[in-house]
Amino acid sequence: MEKSGSSLSLPVAGIQRRPAPPRAQATPQDAPPDYTEPSTALSQEPSSPRAPVLSNSYLPPVNFAHYHIPGSSLSKDGLTITVAPSELSSNPEALTRFIVQQAALPPKPEVRIVGVRDITGVRKLDFDIRINMLSQIVRPPGPSSSWNYVKIVGNRPGGSPGGTVGDIATFADQFCRDPATNKTFILTREVINWNTQILEGRLRTLIASLNYQGRVMITFPSTHSSVVVPGPKTKNSFYTQIVSLFKDPKRYDMVRSIWPYANMAGSETSDDPRRVCAVQSENKWWDEWKMVIAHAIIDGRQGWVSLDDLIELAMSPVKELKAREQGEKIGME
Repeated sequence: MEKSGSSLSLPVAGIQRRPAPPRAQATPQDAPPDYTEPSTALSQEPSSPRAPVLSNSYLPPVNFAHYHIPGSSLSKDGLTITVAPSELSSNPEALTRFIVQQAALPPKPEVRIVGVRDITGVRKLDFDIRINMLSQIVRPPGPSSSWNYVKIVGNRPGGSPGGTVGDIATFADQFCRDPATNKTFILTREVINWNTQILEGRLRTLIASLNYQGRVMITFPSTHSSVVVPGPKTKNSFYTQIVSLFKDPKRYDMVRSIWPYANMAGSETSDDPRRVCAVQSENKWWDEWKMVIAHAIIDGRQGWVSLDDLIELAMSPVKELKAREQGEKIGME
């Protein structure tokens, strides 16, 4: 199990000696919301059609320190954060504050691309590539409000948007008053309207063009997607403890933190003009990352492909894929 936690900061430095113009005093109403609309910036066309287009790869405005929960643990697959038994199971106000804080944090959506071959009964891993998609669901600073929202499942038709602190407080109070000891309160973070089908199609077409000879597995997991608050730690008899191992806990699983990739689901065949993405469309993201992914596959990468790879390729004087130029096949040694 891994301990969760992280905090990030970026230094800002000025180098001009010329006096700066006076700055207007900010008023409270001028303060931007937590998640806001991206600003428009001019960009130049790349000199090579194979060069990645650096546009929306940025550090998202997330309070990463709030992912660190003292005494918590992260499951091996990275999906579930489990909180250690604490006052949260007996204090409705503390539990409400905690869930509201955690609901403001996004999950971490990923693209994972794995290529394997079976050689004389031995499984060979050719590449295992992971790409962090967090920056595609968190809107950069700007004038509009955030797109994420809380949804309460069960007390509204279809679990419609509109969950409030009052709704969370009601369920938190029920959870804490419940005399059951084998119980859990669960917050689930979800990414919606992300057209993974079109991305998988693009990826498989790319890999086929590289003449890869193995099996390809493409998944889109979201880590840090579940926060589990257990019931109180009690001194039960040995028999009760054994029985509880085989009995499912009572689940208070009705709070959802929703993070839209876009305002509506995407189509595999065409771009709907009514569809607006939080940051950029899947096709624009693909244009930015496809050559980076191709190079990572050819290199047999096992690990993360990140903004550093995007920058390295953008600054490289050689953009062509050697395997394609020389007619080589990946996975034929």
